[in-house]
Amino acid sequence: MKKTILSLIFLLALVGGCQKDQAGGKITQPSLSNMANEKSLQFVSQALEEGLVKERTTSQKGLDTFLALVQDYNESVGKEKLLGDFENNLQPDYDTGKLIEARQKNPGKYPDTNCRITAFLLAKDGLKAPQEAPMDDDLLFMDEEKIQEGKLFTHQDFEKFKQFFSRIPTVDSKDPKTHGKIMETYYEDWTFPENSHLLALILHDKLDGNYLFIGHIGLLTKIQGRYLFLEKISFEEPYQAIQFPTKEACYKYLKEKFKDYTDPDAAPPFLMDNGHFVE
Repeated sequence: MKKTILSLIFLLALVGGCQKDQAGGKITQPSLSNMANEKSLQFVSQALEEGLVKERTTSQKGLDTFLALVQDYNESVGKEKLLGDFENNLQPDYDTGKLIEARQKNPGKYPDTNCRITAFLLAKDGLKAPQEAPMDDDLLFMDEEKIQEGKLFTHQDFEKFKQFFSRIPTVDSKDPKTHGKIMETYYEDWTFPENSHLLALILHDKLDGNYLFIGHIGLLTKIQGRYLFLEKISFEEPYQAIQFPTKEACYKYLKEKFKDYTDPDAAPPFLMDNGHFVE
């Protein structure tokens, strides 16, 4: 009997330790959620309020809008098709066809958004543009349509959005470092959030010249003993919240995610962190 009680105490301590680790301590493995249940949504909400809102990276209104967008999408497509709790699976097998079909049958209050709209919404108050910044928004027509449809940004923020995601002229080179220096020059007069990271995957576009363009972006912020990364995969696909043990683990995730987006005549995709090239 004594041995059984000791075993039970040990088991409870072990389980309790795991729960504490998930809720507020250090983690060793990445985990992903679509914030499709109250527990995960509340966790993300509290983490962002304590981080982004207090640090003025975003306003409370911006955070509320983000949470409303997440809930609107999740309820529209059906939470049963998404991940509620955080799981150690960074590549969920979404049935995109069914998600699109469900969204069309049950359209929500808000329009579909993408990675650029989502990241900008969460970081725009901590992001300051230079007074004179070039702007080429030729590739942003879908983004702009959804922003205007949902009245997501003020006119001033809308202009800043177009400046930040502007298509940038570059040279004819397959070397990511060469293009990385050009991107760094473009963003050198921008002010980025102090304690959060806009992680952007840059594509070398050669359809009508040589240009650089942010093909994917998310916001990484440090929380208790870990990092939290927020992204929207595409207009059609879900919002994702991913916990990483380190910033470098998130770098690895993004590089791995886009490793096959290659053009033999162009430079491979490369990563920028708050306007700085990542080796």
